[in-house]
Amino acid sequence: MKVVELSVQQKAIIVILVAAIALVLAYSLSQQRDLPVSDSEFFQNVVLAGKIAIIMDVRGADTSATSDKVLQCGTELAGSPKLAGKEIANYGCSDERCVTASTTSNETRSMKYSEAISELNSKGFVYFHIMPGPNNSTFYKKHAEIAINDKFPSACSIN
Repeated sequence: MKVVELSVQQKAIIVILVAAIALVLAYSLSQQRDLPVSDSEFFQNVVLAGKIAIIMDVRGADTSATSDKVLQCGTELAGSPKLAGKEIANYGCSDERCVTASTTSNETRSMKYSEAISELNSKGFVYFHIMPGPNNSTFYKKHAEIAINDKFPSACSIN
């Protein structure tokens, strides 16, 4: 087996290329992470965002009443005056697929749940993810997770 010797210049080019790739990967990973924030910081991001999405995710709902509450919450959020004038994409997700429609077109599309989440993150949406679970909300910089069940006591609105 023949060993190839690299010149100092070739070694330097390889080091620079590896460093550049590492920087690109580090930047990409930092952009994908959605860090927890306070509810007020999330809602400030909603106000500043041009594009909002609402995911009504009934996967795993144990009763039709819970599914109804998830869908009702998404409908109420979509009609919020605080979202007026923004592009709103609505996603309805069941155990099989997600279907999406946007306020900027009459087009509807079907996709896997993982594709829907990937699309939202890649297109820069700030989004509400409404799903079955114990009644609580967790806020992140780019999305809120709103878990509700059939005992959810109130309307979903942005104050």
